[in-house]
Amino acid sequence: MTVFKTILKIAKRDWMTILVYFIVFACFGSLSARGNAQKENETYQDERMEVAVIDHSRSTISKGLIQSLRKTDKVLTPNTEDLTELNDDVRFDIYDYVLILPEDFEEEVKAGKKDAAEYLSGGESICGHLMTEKIRLYLQDVVLYLKSGYSTQEAVKGAGEAILASSHVKSEILSEVKTGESTYLSGIFRFSSYALMMLLTEVIGTILGNIRHSDVRRRIAVSGTSFRKRNIAFYGAVLVVSVLMTGLLIAFVLLASIGDPEYGKIPYYILNEVAIMVCGIGIATTISSITTDSSLISMISNTAVLSMSFLCGIFVPLEVMSQKVLVVSHFLPMYWFAKGIQYINDHGVDAVMSSTFYSYLGIQVLFGVGFFMIGLIIFKKKELYAV
Repeated sequence: MTVFKTILKIAKRDWMTILVYFIVFACFGSLSARGNAQKENETYQDERMEVAVIDHSRSTISKGLIQSLRKTDKVLTPNTEDLTELNDDVRFDIYDYVLILPEDFEEEVKAGKKDAAEYLSGGESICGHLMTEKIRLYLQDVVLYLKSGYSTQEAVKGAGEAILASSHVKSEILSEVKTGESTYLSGIFRFSSYALMMLLTEVIGTILGNIRHSDVRRRIAVSGTSFRKRNIAFYGAVLVVSVLMTGLLIAFVLLASIGDPEYGKIPYYILNEVAIMVCGIGIATTISSITTDSSLISMISNTAVLSMSFLCGIFVPLEVMSQKVLVVSHFLPMYWFAKGIQYINDHGVDAVMSSTFYSYLGIQVLFGVGFFMIGLIIFKKKELYAV
C-alpha cells in the first residue's frame, strides 16, 4: 500500500502537465474534429471574377448582358481601350477578363453570329473559359427567345434569369462507397491519441523515473512488504493512473458528442483507445529506463510522440501521405491506431468487429508489450552493471 500511495503522490505533482494536455485536447482537438466533420468535398464554386467591359453598342441586349454579369461577377469600366494595355492588364491579373461589345453587337446577335462580342482572357484560364461559356449561353438564350416570338426586352429578361440560375452550382466527388468522410468522433478520437501518448509518456515516465532513483528503491526495499506485493502495488498504481488519464479524455468525448449520429460506435473507439494506452505505458517504460531525469523524459516524449503523430496519420491524413512515408509508418504503433479509427469510421456499427479490427488492436498491444519488455531489459542491465 505504501508503494501504491507513493506513486499516486508522484502523479499528483504532475497535475499541471495533465491539465495543459487536457486543455489542448479539449480545445484544439474538438475544434479540429468539428471543422473537418463540417468541411464539404466541394471541387467547384462559381467565382466572382473581375470583368472589364467596354460597351460601344449601348443596346438593350448589351445592357442586359452587363446587368446579368453584375449579379454574379464584379463588372468594371477600364481606364483605357487600347488592346495592348488591356491584354497586359489581363496577363498581370489586374482584370480576370475583358469583354468588348462593338457598335453592331445587337445586330450581330440577332443575326445569330457566334463571334458578336470580343474578349481577352488569361491563356488557358478555367475561369476565363467559364466566363466565355456563360456569355455564349446568355446570347444563345436571347436568340432562342427572339426566335420564339418574344420581344428584345423579354428575351433579355429571360436569358438573364437563366444565367443567374445556372450560377448556383455546387459539385461533389462521391466515391462508389461512402468512405473516408471524417466524422466528429473519428476526428476527436484521432487527436486524443496525441494527448494520451503525451500524458502517458511524460507522467508515467516521470513516475517510473522517480521510483527508479537508487534512494527511493532502497527505502521501498527495507519496507516490510514482500517483493511480489511491492511489484503488484507498483504496476497496479501505474495502471490506475493510466486508466484515470485515459478515462478523463474519454469522458470529455462522451459529453461533447452527445446526440452525434455515430454515438453507437463509441465502444469501438474506446477499445482502440485502450489499445494505444497499453502502448503508451510500454513506451513510457522504455523512456524511463533510458533516463530518470524529468527534463530528458519530457524532451524524448515530445520528440517521439510528435514525430509519430505526423508520420502515422494523426495530424496528416493517411490518404495524402506518400508511399515511402507509409512504409515507415507501418513500424510505428500510432499508425495502427489511426488505421483502427479509419476502419471504425468507414464501417457500420454491426460491421466493425472483425478480424481486421482485432488485428489493429492486437498490433498496438504487441507494440506496448514489446516496448515494456525492452524497458525492463534496459533497466535490469543498468541495475546489473550499476549504471
